[in-house]
Amino acid sequence: MRWEIHTDDVLRLKRTGETFVVARAPYTYRFMEAEDHDMVAAGMGEYAGMYGTAVDITSTVSGQTYRRKIGSVRERFENLTQQGETEWTVI
Repeated sequence: MRWEIHTDDVLRLKRTGETFVVARAPYTYRFMEAEDHDMVAAGMGEYAGMYGTAVDITSTVSGQTYRRKIGSVRERFENLTQQGETEWTVI
């Protein structure tokens, strides 16, 4: 079983059962909250935000693309592509 998330993996949201497709493999992103934007406006942008790993996922129902932290994807989604693979699958 693999732990990585790859482009074109199919994910299912555990809560609702809605399916998503990974549109972009994991990448580094600077996550900003409301107070971080205030810091940027005050000239302290170098201290604002938090860097983390993000994944872009696209809903198969609405077609909308969302950016999510990798931790929330692993926690809230199940990887259907990964479940269909065996230990011997070559990636």
